[in-house]
Amino acid sequence: MAALPATSYDLERPELWSLKGEGNANWVFSYAGTSPSLVGKVLRVRKPKPPPAPEHLALEDAVWGPVLGNRAAADGSDSAADRERAYVQLLLAPLLGPQHIPLQQQVYPSLDFLQRLLHCSGCLSSLPDGKAGVAAPLPAVLMPDVTLLPSSSPSGTRGPESEGAAGPAVCIELKPKCGFINACSTVHPANRGLKHSRSRYQLHQLLKLEEGSIDACSTYDPCDLFSGEPSRLRAALAALLEQPQNNLRLFLGGQSQQLPQRPQTCAEAGAAGEPAGEQQVPQHAAPQQVAQQQEQQQNRQQQQPQEREQERAGAALEALLVGLLPQPDGERRGALVELLAAVLEVEEVLPRVLQAQQQCPYDVEGVYKLYCSLAGVTGTLSLASTCSTAAEGLDDASDTDAATDADAGSHAAALQQLLALPIDEAYAVLRSYVVAATAKDCAIMITLQRLTGAAAPTATEAAGADGSLHSSNDGTSPQHLSRHGPLGCIYSSAAGAWYAYRLALVDLDQKALAKIVKHSALDAAILVAARRHLAAHLDDG
Repeated sequence: MAALPATSYDLERPELWSLKGEGNANWVFSYAGTSPSLVGKVLRVRKPKPPPAPEHLALEDAVWGPVLGNRAAADGSDSAADRERAYVQLLLAPLLGPQHIPLQQQVYPSLDFLQRLLHCSGCLSSLPDGKAGVAAPLPAVLMPDVTLLPSSSPSGTRGPESEGAAGPAVCIELKPKCGFINACSTVHPANRGLKHSRSRYQLHQLLKLEEGSIDACSTYDPCDLFSGEPSRLRAALAALLEQPQNNLRLFLGGQSQQLPQRPQTCAEAGAAGEPAGEQQVPQHAAPQQVAQQQEQQQNRQQQQPQEREQERAGAALEALLVGLLPQPDGERRGALVELLAAVLEVEEVLPRVLQAQQQCPYDVEGVYKLYCSLAGVTGTLSLASTCSTAAEGLDDASDTDAATDADAGSHAAALQQLLALPIDEAYAVLRSYVVAATAKDCAIMITLQRLTGAAAPTATEAAGADGSLHSSNDGTSPQHLSRHGPLGCIYSSAAGAWYAYRLALVDLDQKALAKIVKHSALDAAILVAARRHLAAHLDDG
C-alpha cells in the first residue's frame, strides 16, 4: 500500500517545520515539534507551476485516461494529488514493489500556513517568475522521514534482542540513473556508435565537464550497479562514494552532510597517463622530447596536491561513519560499501528498478517524434529534432561508417513502424516512456543504525538452516536475518554488530509528457559534447 486516505491533518505551526531538501518539483520539510503524530514525518509540498497549454492537457488526458481514469489531466491541486497517488499505486508499485514505497498521506495545508512556511524556510526565492508567495493551496503529503529509523528497533520473532542503537542513523541516498544501454533501431545511425557503447550517465558526464559543472568525470557506471555481479556492484558503490556529485548524499541523524569530492589524479582523468617513475631525457634529445618531459614533470607536481586532497576527502568521510562502523580509520569506506551492497542484494530492489527502467523499448529520439506526431505541434519543437540527428562534429570514423545505407534503411523503417502504431498502442508507448523516466530518476534510500548488545547469529542461523539468513560465501560480508514491518536486520561479521536498516524508493513523480521535448534537447546536447570530447582526444593522439 502506497497511500493512506486524505485527511485535514493538524500540522501545527509553520515555524516547527524546516526545509530539509528541495528538488525540481517539490520542497521537503522536516518536523521539529513534539506531536506524536508528526514526529518522524516529513511534509512534501509540490512547487507551483504554470498550467499546461490546452493541447498538452488534451494529450495528457488521452494518454493517461485509460489507466488513471478521469483524474488523468483534471485541473486543481486535489486532482493533481489524486493523479500522483494513482500513478504510483497502479503503475509503479507493481513494478518496484509496494514494500519499497513509503506510505503517503495527502494533507490540506491552508494557504496561510503555506505562505508562512515558505517565508520562514526561505523558499520564496525559488518560486517561478519572482512571485512573492503562492496564490492557491498546493498539493502536499505527509510521509515517513526515511533518513531516520523509528525509535523502536526491529524485534521480530527471529530478530536480535538489542539494548538499543549505538550512534545516529546514517542514510545513503543513491540516484542510480539508467542502468542499461538501449540498443534500439530508432536511434539514428550516426548516434549509435556513442549510444550503443556507453551508458547515458557516462555520456552526460562529458557534457557536464564541458559546461564546467564538474571538475572531472566520475568512474561510476550505472551498468555496473545494475549488472547483478557482486564485484561490479561494489565497484559502482565505491565509485559513488569517491565522487558523489549529485548521485549520492549522506544524512547523519537526519541531517544532510557535505560530502567531500575525491579529486581524480591526472592519470585517472586521462590528462597524463604517464609512468610514475622519473624518465631521463637523453642529453641531445629533440625539443619535442624535452617538452614532453617537462609536461610529465608538471603533471606529477600537480598530482601531489591532488593526492593530498584525496587523503583529506577520505578522512572526512571516515569521520562521518565513526558512529556507524567500529572499524579503524581507513577501513570504514570499504565496510560501508559491503553493508550497502548486502542490503541491495537482500532486498532485490535493483532488478525491480531496472525492469521499470526498461518498460519503454524506444530511445528518446523515436519517442520525441511520436510525441510531436500525437501532439500535433511543429515550429520550435522541430529544433530539438534537428539537433538530435545533426552530424555536428561527426569526425569519429565509427559514426561515419555506421551511417550505411542498410543502417539508414533500418532506422527509417523502425521510425515508420513506430509512427504508424494504432493510437492506443502509441499512447501506451508514451506511458511506458514516462514510467521508465521516473525509474531512471528515482532515489534509493538506505538507512542504517548499529545496534548494541545483540548476540551474533548462531552457527545454525549462519548456515541458513532455517532459511531466514542469507549468508555470504566468505563469512565476512553482512548477513540478513529478519524483518519487522519496513525494517530489516543485518549482521556484519567484519563489524561484529547487528544493524537495523530500511530501504525506500522516493522521487517517484509523474513527469509531464511535455518534458519529452526537454529530454530530446538534452540528448542532443549530450551527443554534441561527447563528439567534441572524442574529437579532441583523437587530435591529441
